[in-house]
Amino acid sequence: MKWSLVGFVVYVAVRFVCAFWGGILPMLAVLAVVVFLIRAVWCILCVLALFILALCVIL
Repeated sequence: MKWSLVGFVVYVAVRFVCAFWGGILPMLAVLAVVVFLIRAVWCILCVLALFILALCVIL
């Protein structure tokens, strides 16, 4: 009886952890991609701004 109770508790704990990570990991992945994209776009915008500024100075 005791072992089946321990097994049940372990099973519930494992299920809970799996559900927890199953919910968190995709969210973290999406967040990482969004941050990466924002940084990439920001970089491109900065380069474009500098380029336009340089053109204005030259012209």
